[in-house]
Amino acid sequence: MQNDIAVRPVLDRAERDRWDETMRKHHYLEFRGMVGEAVRHVAVAPDGEWVALLGWKAGAWRLRARDRWLDA
Repeated sequence: MQNDIAVRPVLDRAERDRWDETMRKHHYLEFRGMVGEAVRHVAVAPDGEWVALLGWKAGAWRLRARDRWLDA
């Protein structure tokens, strides 16, 4: 029995809408959307079921204090 999980980018607008709706329904901190540039990925089980969502917003890439701390 193989249990490989594939992680891949969200492919199109329909998947993006599904990703956003799933986040709104299930995220414990309440999901209100991602403003600006964003990257969305989905982890998919062999049967096609989505088992995890991953997302990054551009804002996380421009935090001067965090960047200084990381460079220290």
